Amino acid sequence: MAALAVPLAAWAQDWEDDMSSTVQNYQLGEGWSYKSGPFTGEITALVQPHLEWKYAPSEVFSDATVRTRLRRARVRFAGDHRDSRFYYRLTLDLSGTSELDDAQGIMLFQSFVGYRLTPQHRITLGQRGNPAGPREMQMNSGTLQLVERSRVSSAFATIAEMGIFYDGRLRLTGKQFLRPALAITTGDGANPFGRDYGGLKYAARLDWVPNGLFTRFGQFRQADLVRERSPKLILGAYANFNQGMSSRRGREQGTILYLDANLDPLLPNYAQVGVDGMLKYRGFSLLAEWIQAQAYVPEGIAYRVRNDGSVASTFEIDGVNDVSAYVRNRMMTGSGFNVQAGYVLPSNWSVDVRATQLNPADFSFLRNGAFYDRPQYYTIGLTRYASRWYGFKHQLSATWNAVGPDARNHENSLLTAPEWTVRWCTTFML
Repeated sequence: MAALAVPLAAWAQDWEDDMSSTVQNYQLGEGWSYKSGPFTGEITALVQPHLEWKYAPSEVFSDATVRTRLRRARVRFAGDHRDSRFYYRLTLDLSGTSELDDAQGIMLFQSFVGYRLTPQHRITLGQRGNPAGPREMQMNSGTLQLVERSRVSSAFATIAEMGIFYDGRLRLTGKQFLRPALAITTGDGANPFGRDYGGLKYAARLDWVPNGLFTRFGQFRQADLVRERSPKLILGAYANFNQGMSSRRGREQGTILYLDANLDPLLPNYAQVGVDGMLKYRGFSLLAEWIQAQAYVPEGIAYRVRNDGSVASTFEIDGVNDVSAYVRNRMMTGSGFNVQAGYVLPSNWSVDVRATQLNPADFSFLRNGAFYDRPQYYTIGLTRYASRWYGFKHQLSATWNAVGPDARNHENSLLTAPEWTVRWCTTFML
């Protein structure tokens, strides 16, 4: 705390001395910004009403469901202090829904303080997205070219993690850059304020930018609204290792627990590797991702903890008591591939397509019939950007997905034909 006292005191004095220099500005999609002496800051908001229609033919009857909800409702505060090199970000999500699926959302979505070692290198401490995961998760939620993120992100990505992060940028020759990133986190997802199970998560990513940096942070925004004048490309690879994980993929702590013979926690390790890339040029955008996830089950697991807190010593799966298979069957293991492309017309209409493939391991939660066991997804989308940038847009998409032999609907009836999902969303970025 003492280390923060000096810069905070300096900020307070500068604020008092320079209040007369405050300048206010507002731009739709970029928020309200201010500047006062060494201070700069911004306040932005995101609201997304959402409508979904799903048709899933089953062995009992053809089931069609309609759902409306507020998909996202966020307020973001950001600020920088030029003289001390400190900056902060705080994002609150008021919608109550998850970024990726139907799980309960997290109100404290993003919260960290950072320090710029140099203009090209920075350290952040707090809660934010982990860079060593699917590239799509680095994209701002208000700039998605389709209504929802891909099923690869849903299956394998975390939403936010608590830890320490390093982001850098190294110039090679000419317009070529390397962008390294490192992270050490709790491995327990967002808001891990309860008991800490297992060890830490270690993650690294390296991106190569061969033809110059993207315009207006284009590597973090999907559609090419700026219409890059020269081809902009980024290629990357990443890996992460979660030591002692107590959930399916590292999003929530303590949701899946195992014990040794002494009733002490004994948890599996979890690792991911992936490669990805993105291209933008004159309104065209292309995003491709591949990821592989593997679980490592230690010897010595003797008990599992049930949802009600009681313990059991049975690990039956497919009629056989198999500890390793049982543990892996509750985790997100296997591989996934996603490719999507789109083109923004000069009239600010965009047409986008996506193909996603999930390949579950022999024992994996990706084979769960209620939530997964759906190996292929194909989506086509249409977007109307009603403002110049991302501030106001309407989106419509239709998704066809294949179903596996155990795929079931919300009433636990086996599906007999592929599912169709139609989604509509309006985005306001204030």
